[in-house]
Amino acid sequence: GNIKWVELKNPQTGQTLKYVPLPANWRVTPKSWESPNGSTPMVYPGKKLGGHVQSIDQVIQQHILPLIQQKGGRVDRTVDLPGITRTDQQEMNGYKYIGGARPAMAAKGLEPTENSTGEKGLMIIHFMRLSSNYGTVCKYWFHLMGTKGSAAGHEKDKQAVIYALSNFKMNAQAVAAHNSQTNNMLAQKDAAFQRN
Repeated sequence: GNIKWVELKNPQTGQTLKYVPLPANWRVTPKSWESPNGSTPMVYPGKKLGGHVQSIDQVIQQHILPLIQQKGGRVDRTVDLPGITRTDQQEMNGYKYIGGARPAMAAKGLEPTENSTGEKGLMIIHFMRLSSNYGTVCKYWFHLMGTKGSAAGHEKDKQAVIYALSNFKMNAQAVAAHNSQTNNMLAQKDAAFQRN
């Protein structure tokens, strides 16, 4: 089908961070994407966790499933998302980290259903484990899409979102700007260290 490349910007600076391939007939605003079927995938910040968290499955079991059940939902299935894992990994590998940290990424999709209405959703969990000389930190964030329309429309929108998040392209200038900031911080730390 027809694709349009949508810019995702940093809300603070207005700089384009990445380009995302969405179906041409989706409505895009700075705040949201919406399919003709009424699906609106949104990104949520999630949480930073300690290094004791070993895997994305642990995050799903301990953090996500209880949340879904609390909100009156159930999860019908969980799927591996190797395409999203790959692009997340490529994106994070492009950045410089303090302490020589190395990121390891994983992504999985959950298909929750709201018990009372039968409304289906899609939740894409992004998981990052960052190991450095200073120890390990983990964080997760997620995309959540609810659908008001038909089951067939939901299926189509689900595939569109998975495709978009598996095939985005980074803006090299945004990555370079981030890395030069990291270099400046490292240089300052280094200078402070040498003065002591």
